[in-house]
Amino acid sequence: DFCSQFGLRRRWDQTIYEVLPVAGVLTDILTEFSRDYIVSAPVWEYFDGEEWERGLERELAGDRLNGFTGKTVIHPRQIQVVNRSFLVSEKDYEDALRILEWDTKDLLVAKSGDGKRMDEVKTHYGWAVKTKALAGVYGVSKEQ
Repeated sequence: DFCSQFGLRRRWDQTIYEVLPVAGVLTDILTEFSRDYIVSAPVWEYFDGEEWERGLERELAGDRLNGFTGKTVIHPRQIQVVNRSFLVSEKDYEDALRILEWDTKDLLVAKSGDGKRMDEVKTHYGWAVKTKALAGVYGVSKEQ
């Protein structure tokens, strides 16, 4: 437990990314290992009370943004929240499949399926591989 090494404990309304000494260590772990291994985000210690779920959802948003592909849970109540958070949006899934199917002799850059962002093979290929794998594990959501 990295927080224990620094004698720290966060509240339900603080994510691990606000604990700068720990956030730095997590960044190092992701930088070193996430290209070759599945890296699960650290534990969220809250599982009851009025706001624990909202705090967990905030932290999960940071986990996904930073490249974690799962979350360590300590209580069964957390599982549904984590699994819901890692659902892949239908738009991301469709873009990922398009990128993976491109013939790179003819196309390297194009609009996304919804026409709101750019998809580039060189920039987004790794993201597309990861997104397709996450969709296989967590599923695809039309809501996101």
